[in-house]
Amino acid sequence: MLSALLLLASNLSAAESTSPPPAKIEHPVKESDLTKVVLTAEAANRLGIVTTKVVKRPLTRTRLFGGEITLPALN
Repeated sequence: MLSALLLLASNLSAAESTSPPPAKIEHPVKESDLTKVVLTAEAANRLGIVTTKVVKRPLTRTRLFGGEITLPALN
């Protein structure tokens, strides 16, 4: 059984190495060459863009889970 697992693992690694990459970058650009957009105060106001101070404050961590509760029938 161990030899079967080793054979399977070696086949998986060989298949992964021959697969094409998940994405490719065409015409990469340096960050310094990117277009910069500077808004006037009037344009920022019209778009509703505001800035504020960064503050550090405690936040409660939450994690939502979907689910369904089914209660047994009352006899």
